[in-house]
Amino acid sequence: MPRCQRPIKNRGNEKVEWLSALVAALAALAVLFLPGLVMGWIWKLRGLGLLVAAPLLSVSVVAVSAVVLALCGIPWGGLQFFGSALIACVLLSVLRVLMPPGSLRVQGDWPRFSAVGIGLGAVLVGGTLLVSWGHPGAFSQTIDDVFHLNALTWIKETRSASSLTLGQLNGSAFYPAAWHGIVSLTMALSGQTAPVAIFAVSAVVAMAVWVPGCVYLCRQLLGKSSLLTVVSGVASGAFAAFPLLLLDFGVLYPNHLAVALLPAALGLMVQLLRVSAAPELVPSSAALLLCLGLPGLALAHPSALHSLVAFTWPMFLVFLWRRWQMAGRRQRTYLVVAAAAALAFTLLLWKFVRPDPSSYWNPVEMRAQAIGEAIMVAPLGQASTPIIAVFILLGLFYLLRSPERRWVAGLFAVGAYLFVNVAAIDALPFRRTVAGPWYADSYRLAALLPIAAIPVVSWAVVSMTHKLQPLLAWKGRRFSSPQVAGLLVLVFLIGQATNVVHQVYSAQGKYSLSDTSPLLNRDEKELLDELPSLVPDGEVLAGNPWTGTALAYTFGQRKTLQLHMLSATLPDVDLVNKKLDDARWDPRVCGAVNRLGLRYVLDFGRDEIGGGNHPYDGLLGLDTKGVAEVIRQHGGARLLRITACAAS
Repeated sequence: MPRCQRPIKNRGNEKVEWLSALVAALAALAVLFLPGLVMGWIWKLRGLGLLVAAPLLSVSVVAVSAVVLALCGIPWGGLQFFGSALIACVLLSVLRVLMPPGSLRVQGDWPRFSAVGIGLGAVLVGGTLLVSWGHPGAFSQTIDDVFHLNALTWIKETRSASSLTLGQLNGSAFYPAAWHGIVSLTMALSGQTAPVAIFAVSAVVAMAVWVPGCVYLCRQLLGKSSLLTVVSGVASGAFAAFPLLLLDFGVLYPNHLAVALLPAALGLMVQLLRVSAAPELVPSSAALLLCLGLPGLALAHPSALHSLVAFTWPMFLVFLWRRWQMAGRRQRTYLVVAAAAALAFTLLLWKFVRPDPSSYWNPVEMRAQAIGEAIMVAPLGQASTPIIAVFILLGLFYLLRSPERRWVAGLFAVGAYLFVNVAAIDALPFRRTVAGPWYADSYRLAALLPIAAIPVVSWAVVSMTHKLQPLLAWKGRRFSSPQVAGLLVLVFLIGQATNVVHQVYSAQGKYSLSDTSPLLNRDEKELLDELPSLVPDGEVLAGNPWTGTALAYTFGQRKTLQLHMLSATLPDVDLVNKKLDDARWDPRVCGAVNRLGLRYVLDFGRDEIGGGNHPYDGLLGLDTKGVAEVIRQHGGARLLRITACAAS
C-alpha cells in the first residue's frame, strides 16, 4: 500500500493547539481551586492560606465524589462534580455554625511580596515544562502512559472515575484515581483531548499548587520574612527532582499530584502541632482542614500519607518536647500515650498500606554516591554542582544555630534518609520495610528531596543576606538587602542550571514523536488516527500492547483485546496472541476468533518498548500466511483484516 503523506504542522495549527491548552488550563483551575476556595472561605480562611488549602480540599471533593457517585450509580461528569462540591460546601457551612467561635480564629493575609515569589517560581517551573513538552498535544512515550491515556478514555466511556473501579483496566481491585478524575473533568469542561488536558493539569499542578504550597510551608517553618517569601518561591522552581522528574520518569502523574499537595498538608500539620513560626490557624481549624484534605491526598496516591507522616515526625518530636517542659505529671502521661499511639499508627500504616512486594525496585547506586546526591539535591545521576551543596550545608548550619528553627533541619534529614535508604546498593537497614510504600523506588523518593531542601536553601539565602549586607559595598555605596539576596539567588540559579537542563533534555526525549519513538512512532500514530474511518464502530482489534497498539483505544477510538500491557487475558485471547498465524490449519484458533468477535489486527512489528520480547508471535506475518489481508499501512505499521475464519 502506498504510504500516506504526513501533514505539515503550520503556525496556525500551533496557535490553535496553544489556545486549546489555555482553555484546558482554565478548566483545570476551576476543578482544582473553585470548590476548595468556596469551602475555605466558608471556614474563614483568607490570603495565602486560602490559596494553598483550596486544591487540597478540591482534590478530596474530586476523589470522594467519584467513589460515592459510582456506588450510587450516578454517571461522572462536570455537573455531577460541581453538585457534589455544593453539597460539601453546605455540610461545611452547617459544621461552621456548630463549632465554637474560638475554633475559627484566622489571621491569614497576603504576605508582602508573595506574588513576586510565587510568580517567579511559577515562571521557572512553567518554562521547564514548556521546553520539556515541546507542545501541548505531546504525550509521554512511556509504559505507564498507556494506562493513563486509556484510563481517561475508559472514564469517558464508562462515566465512572472511582478509585474502586478504575483498576479494572489492568485487573487490579483498587487504583488511586484522583488525578484521573481531575483530568477527565478538565477534558469534559474544555472539550480538549487527553494529551492537551494532561499538559494543562500538569502545568497547573506544578505552577499553581506546588509553588504557593512551598512558599506557605517555608513561612510556617521559618517565619514571616518578606525576603523568605520571595526566595522560597524561586527555590520551589529551581530543582529538577520535582516537579519535572515525575513527569519524565514513569510517567508518574498521580505521584506528581500527590507530592505537589504535600507542602500544603505539612503547612497545616505544623500549625496543628503548634510549632509554626507564623501560625494563621488555631489547631482545631488546622485539624479539620487536614481531615478534609487527607482523602484527596490518599487517593492522589497512598504513599503521600507515608510521606506526610515521615515529615511530620520531626515536628511531632518538637511538639512533645516543648509540651513536656511545661507539663505536670498527668499531662506527661498523656504525652507518653500520644507518642505511643503515633508510633503504633506509623507502624501499622507502614505494615498494611503498601503495594505487593513483588513490585518493589532494587537499589541502584552505592551509599556514598546516594549521600552526595542527597546533599546536592541531584539524585540518580542528575547533573550537579558543588554550589548547591554549599547552600544546603550553610542552610543546615544556620538552622542548627537558631534554637527556634533547628528542628527544621530534621525535615532534610528525613528526606535524605529516605532517598539514601532506597537508592543505596549497600542498603541501609530496613530498606524494603522503610521504602516499601513507595515501591522501594528511588525515583519516587528522589522527588521528595526538594520538599526537604527548599526550606534549607531559603534559610541559607536569608541568613547569608543578613551576614553579607553590612560587608558588601561598591564604590563607597552599600548594597541593600534585596540586592544581596538577588545576587545570592542568581548564584544559586546558575548553579542549578545544569541540573534542570539535564532533566529537561531527558524529558524532551520522552515527549517527542519521531520515526524512532519507543512507544508510538509517527507511522503508528498516523495509523491509529485513521482507525475511525477504517474500522467500524464497536469492533475490537488484536495487537501486541507492548508495541503501542493498546493506544488505539485513546487515539483511534477502538478497543483492543488488551487495553494495557498488564491487563488480565482470557484463554481465547492468549490463543489468538500466540497462534493466530496458524488459523488456516488449527480449528481452535478460528473458534477463539469467532467467540471474541475479532476481525482486525494491528501489526506494529516486533520492537517493544523497553526492548522486551513477549509471546505475541501469532500476530505477525498474517498476510504472508494467508490468514489476513493488509487494508492500510504506514511504514511498518499495518492494519489487517482476518480472512481465514469464515465467521470473521
